[in-house]
Amino acid sequence: MIVCMKDRYGVPSNMFGVVPDDFYAIVGRVIMLATQVEYRVLALLWALDRQQPQDVHAGKPARELLNECRSRLHGHDQAIRDAAGDCSPEYRPHSTNAMRSRTACGRPRA
Repeated sequence: MIVCMKDRYGVPSNMFGVVPDDFYAIVGRVIMLATQVEYRVLALLWALDRQQPQDVHAGKPARELLNECRSRLHGHDQAIRDAAGDCSPEYRPHSTNAMRSRTACGRPRA
């Protein structure tokens, strides 16, 4: 008769076979990195969506958070284009670098 030890959750110790300790360390690191990515995307979404409370997006998977970020960024991009549409063509920003150094209408900052 083979006696099998169980861990505190009732899982038999021989269920997974021999697993090196490094495996658990690697899995832990992957999980920690995935959590950090999810948190950073959530923080970005909170910065983009200031109208809704923070708990509206909490607990959503990263894929859904990224889709929300894309839709919010698209809205911001359209607002910038609309603001630039009121300016004469020579002042419209044509690149990201131009937008950083100029106002909404493309005129240099003082």
